[in-house]
Amino acid sequence: KKYHLGQEWDFVFDVDIQEGAPVKKLALNRGENPYIVADRFLEEEDLPREYKEQIVQFIISSTENAGGAGLADMPITGGGFDPFTG
Repeated sequence: KKYHLGQEWDFVFDVDIQEGAPVKKLALNRGENPYIVADRFLEEEDLPREYKEQIVQFIISSTENAGGAGLADMPITGGGFDPFTG
């Protein structure tokens, strides 16, 4: 476990958004939806939405490389279900 902003997280990654700018921290827990994490990160850091897919890919590759759950283990829909098929 790692700490970021007083909270405990499974992963805290350095994200270099722009050369010369301070490195930003991206924190997430094992099993979190990478799209939801990307949305949270972009909002917290006041970054353009155009970065979303790049951040999602960064999350997927970084968690796989760190021995965490890959995308296959994370619910893409955030745990929702289809009311017609269950």
